[in-house]
Amino acid sequence: MDDQDYNFHPADRANEGNAAGSPAGSPERQDGPVPREGPEQKAGGPQSDEQTSVERRAAEAARDELRMKLQQERALLNELRLKRLQRTAEYALLISMHLFFLLAFRSFYRWWMALLLAAATFGMNFRLTQFREERRTSSPGNRKRIMADAFESVLFLVFIAVLSAGGLLQHLLDVTDQEYLAYVSALLTGVFLAGLVGEIYWQARHFSPLDRERRHNYIANLRRTIVLPYTISRRKHEIR
Repeated sequence: MDDQDYNFHPADRANEGNAAGSPAGSPERQDGPVPREGPEQKAGGPQSDEQTSVERRAAEAARDELRMKLQQERALLNELRLKRLQRTAEYALLISMHLFFLLAFRSFYRWWMALLLAAATFGMNFRLTQFREERRTSSPGNRKRIMADAFESVLFLVFIAVLSAGGLLQHLLDVTDQEYLAYVSALLTGVFLAGLVGEIYWQARHFSPLDRERRHNYIANLRRTIVLPYTISRRKHEIR
């Protein structure tokens, strides 16, 4: 019994050893040797990381540039809103003042005559306002725009001077003082109302399709007040 056990166990252990060392049980022989990384594969890792880092920096730079453009666009629109708000308030004040004279002297003039005069000046100045708004899209230093604005300003001053010659016109038209003032108020109401409506109409229809440069020119040429509408701030334009 002991001899059998003695003879059996070594053989059994040998068989187990052969089974453990067989090709079927060896992972190295079955799967083959594990490939080692060559110098090219080792060098590919840092290059890939560097390329990823460059792409990341480029994406961040593009986002920063886009954010800066959006901030500048927002600042331009805020400046336009402030200017438009002040100009609208001044237009509304002038229109209200002349409407007051029309209401105060309503028993001294013919309403249809006042309406015709206001409609005539409204149509004329509305068209001039469209031309003026289009000129504002050119550069602030454009000489043609400056000359056209100056000529328009001179025409307006001549118009005011003619209206100021009340004594001569009253004698020619044979009207009373109240009637003459009412007709002058009707003319000026049409002028200022056309300026207000013309600016709002042009901005609503033509401002959005403009490119950024022409938008910048328009806002730079648009004065905050209508008292001195044709002045130019060269220093401010140079700083920008």
